[in-house]
Amino acid sequence: MRQFSALSDPRRINVKPSRIRIKSISRTDSMDAALRSLGIPNDDLKEVALLNGIDLKERVSANTLLKVIERGDTFQQ
Repeated sequence: MRQFSALSDPRRINVKPSRIRIKSISRTDSMDAALRSLGIPNDDLKEVALLNGIDLKERVSANTLLKVIERGDTFQQ
């Protein structure tokens, strides 16, 4: 690599990072159902449960605060 060209593709320049958000659940339910009610995709359920240190089968009580991942805009080719 001898030199870099100027970056001009707006899809690559305007990438937003993923963030961790805190959300509260409204009713007592299993972790699996609680995450689904928050709109977490099926592919991410295990990852978010691990992030919270709670197994998907465990019951979580109402008004529990959970960490969820809010995906940013990522560049994909």
